[in-house]
Amino acid sequence: MRKPKPKKPRVNPFIWTPDMPSFSPDANPDDADWPKRSFDFPGVTNAEQMRNLIIAGGNTIEEFKTFPVYKWNVDKIPWLKDI
Repeated sequence: MRKPKPKKPRVNPFIWTPDMPSFSPDANPDDADWPKRSFDFPGVTNAEQMRNLIIAGGNTIEEFKTFPVYKWNVDKIPWLKDI
């Protein structure tokens, strides 16, 4: 009589394990499809108003200048450079 072969453990393709390769399609904000590109801040028409909005939101001006929405609009909105 033959011994049955041991069964291989089943691999669930929907569970990530550390030995699996990872893929991050949105790792680079310039290539990502989710970040905001348009400058939609209703009622904000000058640098002072923008500074107040940034600070009220809990960010610093330096932080805001690293956001994609700033980088993509600083050359389009003249007063944005003055915040």
